Amino acid sequence: MNAWEYLIAAIPKFEAPTASARSSQAIQTLNGLGRDGWEAVGMTILADESVAVLLKRPASDARGAPTRSP
Repeated sequence: MNAWEYLIAAIPKFEAPTASARSSQAIQTLNGLGRDGWEAVGMTILADESVAVLLKRPASDARGAPTRSP
């Protein structure tokens, strides 16, 4: 079984959908996290209309090798 590490990231309020993938700060933030190996698995809108996103990626040891749960 794989071990996971988790991150909660706050991103700006979502803007109206557009055809351009680079059109909003929220999408740019999520794309950057995705390039770092993070996968969004949940999100919630906060009182100030920003969004908290729960992300996960496989955990790795100090050498960067994937770790496994016992």
